[in-house]
Amino acid sequence: MSERAVTTNPYGLLREKQARQDGYGVVGEILSGTGSHAPPAAHHSTGWTKALEGTHVEKLTLSTGVVLTYRPDGCAYQGREAAYGSGWNRLENELEGLQATVMDQVEKDGRYINALAKWSSCMRKSGYSYDDLQAPRQELARDMESTGRSDRALRSLGRKELRIASDDYDCERKVRLHETVYEAQRDAEKSTLNDSAQADLRRYQTLKRKALGRPNGSTSTFPAPKSRQGRRASWG
Repeated sequence: MSERAVTTNPYGLLREKQARQDGYGVVGEILSGTGSHAPPAAHHSTGWTKALEGTHVEKLTLSTGVVLTYRPDGCAYQGREAAYGSGWNRLENELEGLQATVMDQVEKDGRYINALAKWSSCMRKSGYSYDDLQAPRQELARDMESTGRSDRALRSLGRKELRIASDDYDCERKVRLHETVYEAQRDAEKSTLNDSAQADLRRYQTLKRKALGRPNGSTSTFPAPKSRQGRRASWG
């Protein structure tokens, strides 16, 4: 996973340094060689794939109602359990489901909806017509396909991306969108995370710190964000 993917805010909010130096990371992924120009994955034998992913399928229903399929005999599953601790796979997916629930509540919160509308109005004043935070990324992705992937065209599009992202960040700060998301998420977590969920979060943080060799301290509340379309992914 690239650094851009790891540091992407799940709501689409930008940091100042990110906006001014890397934009949304759309063109940067290609120019750095980590996007579509990256070499194709090596072909592996069926036996190798089965050993990695496993063959014995089991199912587990999480507290959120999501049904996961997983293969406990696969090297990928067993490797995560060995690295982070017993029950890590279930725990991480449980918390990803809770994260999705919290995010859904935030995005339905009247404060968030109002702030997003103000952001959209601010962007229109700068010459853009965007209704949501993902719209600039989607537009740039479409524009990139029309460049033919030539370096000159990509660099020109990259400069455009930096301008849009900088204006985007300025509007986010002007309408206090970051603060609004923080407040809405804080309230959503209070209503969503019961004692059992809080215990899972503490265990997740402890296991992660131990696996990464970090001293006790703050870590991300939830697992690293995944795409909203990938919330129901299996364990392999």
